Amino acid sequence: MAHGPMPIALSVAALRAGSALILASPIASTIWARYSALHADPTTAAQSWLSSRRTARAVRLIVIVLWWMAWDLQNADFFASPTQLLLFSLPPILSVGIAQSIAYFTSRRVLRLKWRPSDIVRLTFWSTASPTAALLGAAIGAEAIYRGWWQGSFVLALSGVVAFAGSVRLRSAEGLQFRPLRFGKLHGRAFLLSRKMSVQIEKVYIVPAGKGHLTNAYGLGRGIALTDNYGEFTNKSQLDFVIGHELIHVKQHHGRKRLGIVLALFLLLTLISFNLPPSLWRFRPLVDLLFLLAPSLTSYFVSRRFEYEADRGSVEFTADPAAAIQALANLHRMTDTPIDCGRIVELFQTHPALLHRVSAIASVCRVPSDRVEELLERSR
Repeated sequence: MAHGPMPIALSVAALRAGSALILASPIASTIWARYSALHADPTTAAQSWLSSRRTARAVRLIVIVLWWMAWDLQNADFFASPTQLLLFSLPPILSVGIAQSIAYFTSRRVLRLKWRPSDIVRLTFWSTASPTAALLGAAIGAEAIYRGWWQGSFVLALSGVVAFAGSVRLRSAEGLQFRPLRFGKLHGRAFLLSRKMSVQIEKVYIVPAGKGHLTNAYGLGRGIALTDNYGEFTNKSQLDFVIGHELIHVKQHHGRKRLGIVLALFLLLTLISFNLPPSLWRFRPLVDLLFLLAPSLTSYFVSRRFEYEADRGSVEFTADPAAAIQALANLHRMTDTPIDCGRIVELFQTHPALLHRVSAIASVCRVPSDRVEELLERSR
């Protein structure tokens, strides 16, 4: 009996040390990625850095999950007092916030962006609010639900609002501005293709690339948008594929479907948590893992499926797989985005890696592999 408390004390010490490592991991991984990018060959520095930013998304999500699990393993009650609640929520927010600040300053240097310090403060704030602060709020809401407190549902709802608002404000901080077009080649072409594809849209927007060098296209509720630099790296047929891709998103209501699926999954997990039998409380850390990872990974999975569907739908309409492949390859070249990533990293991405998208297009359209290689080589 005299030796009984020792293993418990060692376990607590190990958990606390593990918690410290969890908090240090976003900062340490960002500093290492910064060092690697700044000391890489100038021709590969941007790709090295952007590849690390893909991994960072997974790191941030896993940090929140492990942090919550560590508290449960210690049987720590963060509802015991306001101080305990602060100790649960503040350290990971600070850790991720510091890592994000380092990342944005590094992006400004490596990618030669024109962000001012005030821009980086806004970017850091909103990228930390969504999803880090929102996920911590979801954990607090779920913890309340475990205890049978129905008020936890409101905390979950508030976390969802924070996640959505943070995402919108982050886009704004990145310089995303939708300017409606009333005439011009892009306007005319988008409406012509929308009529041929039987897609109802009301507006076409142009988005200035701005200080953040934005390069993207967007399918909105009742319209589409493209950044103003698409004409620099796409020809007419390639641009048709891009427009068609976004029109498929609009036609299939992909944004609403993705949101509905995630909300339904959160609702299901909430109901399960309300009715969690006492005998399963010993497995609470695993339930924590499921509660945060399942909706996030499902959202990313559904988003990637919709990207494949939009690629396929656009290619079927334009009947030009070569233009589709080159448009995607040119986009990755323009943005220095790596063409491939590991399967684990891709689980946390909203878009499939270029090689997987190209492979899917080639498979549907029966494009020979040597032809695919030729098209990709042209875009390098």
